[in-house]
Amino acid sequence: MVPLVLVVILGAVLTDRWFLRPAEDRPEPSDAVIMLAGGEGERLVRARALADEGLAPVLVIMNGNAGEGRRLCRAGDLAYEVICPDNAGTTRGEARAIRALAADRGWRSIILVTSDFHLRRASSTVARCFDGTIHRVAAESDLGVGGTIWAVAREWAATGRDAVLRGC
Repeated sequence: MVPLVLVVILGAVLTDRWFLRPAEDRPEPSDAVIMLAGGEGERLVRARALADEGLAPVLVIMNGNAGEGRRLCRAGDLAYEVICPDNAGTTRGEARAIRALAADRGWRSIILVTSDFHLRRASSTVARCFDGTIHRVAAESDLGVGGTIWAVAREWAATGRDAVLRGC
């Protein structure tokens, strides 16, 4: 009984620190702000705010083919360049796309924007492909109780998978 209680307590602490209130970095001037696909719009709002602040000359919108992302991908009147790669399908695919963009453009630092529940795993995955500095920024999600439980369960499963699947 005691080991089960300890596992539950450890799981609760890790869930809180990894997925509900992940550690994020203070954004620093970088080569690009990169927003990972997904979320409920919070990622784009946060990424665009960072680009509007002038923290990077490039905003990358992964899978920017819908809604406001599509409009930004076509805009030519912004103070920064907007790049919208094709849908990479997975976080690992996005990390590989980031690696390719960084190699082509000589990027040494990025600001990575994703939802709070996704930040820890996403930054770990991107770090496997990108050797430069990653400034991790969480966009606060508002999924409600049910959505948060689902997102955390999905992240736990993906974290377990990523522990086995190494490399970029």
